[in-house]
Amino acid sequence: MWTEDAATWDGTYYHIKEAYCNPKPVQKPRPPILIGGSGEQLTLKMVARYADTWNAFGTPDVFKHKIDVLRRHCEAIGRDLNAIEKSVSLPPVLTRDQSKLDAMLADMASRRAMSLDEAKANMLWGSPEQAIKKIEAYRDIGVTHIILSLRAPYDASQLELFAREVIPAVRQQVPAAR
Repeated sequence: MWTEDAATWDGTYYHIKEAYCNPKPVQKPRPPILIGGSGEQLTLKMVARYADTWNAFGTPDVFKHKIDVLRRHCEAIGRDLNAIEKSVSLPPVLTRDQSKLDAMLADMASRRAMSLDEAKANMLWGSPEQAIKKIEAYRDIGVTHIILSLRAPYDASQLELFAREVIPAVRQQVPAAR
């Protein structure tokens, strides 16, 4: 579908007849493939075999463990782990106001049906300086991209704080980051 005018496929699970995909991708030979998830037996094997980028979530320690599992899957098929970009999804909860931060974290935990500790472990929270330290921890284990996972209600002030203080600091540490 990415390279032909019309594609037909008769597989075990999917069947298509004269399907079109327009406009065609501009990336050659195909668009990059991003696979999200962290299941060690199935998902990470798929990442090792097919992904250009892998996206997951979790603390730096959990993510490091998953990278080690992915490394083993890559070694088993002769693929270089470094050929796969690694990204982490983190909802931002950023403010310099501690009382506002506590309320924001409690709200996020409640909406996601998580304990406060679970929410903190899986979010980019606190002051810009705290966010920078967490990003550094991910960078140190090999994460190449941070995806800010935004859910309603959106608070533009968090993104403004991130853009104004976190991004410039991270770019300064890693000049190639864009």
